Amino acid sequence: MNIQRLSQRIWDIAGGVSIRAKILGIVLGLVILLGMGVTIQARYALTGTMNAQLEEQSVSASRDLAARSTDQFCSTIYLGFTIFLMKPPPTTPISDMHFWLIHADR
Repeated sequence: MNIQRLSQRIWDIAGGVSIRAKILGIVLGLVILLGMGVTIQARYALTGTMNAQLEEQSVSASRDLAARSTDQFCSTIYLGFTIFLMKPPPTTPISDMHFWLIHADR
């Protein structure tokens, strides 16, 4: 009986609202639902794209760093290598990197 009374009360409230308000509620609900869906989809697509680009940039920067620092490591001129990391040429892919972690197995 409790479920029947609750159901009757819901229908009384819903039946008391005009058709215009019902249509407006349906349209508003669909717009919010679709907007949230598109927002979530765009977020996941953007995250995937940014991760892929970051990985490509890090590979490019490490290859550039390895190519430019070979002579300094072979001749043990570590000061020149440090200066290169602190102030790289502006055209290199490493010019906008802030931190470097160099690991050598010795």
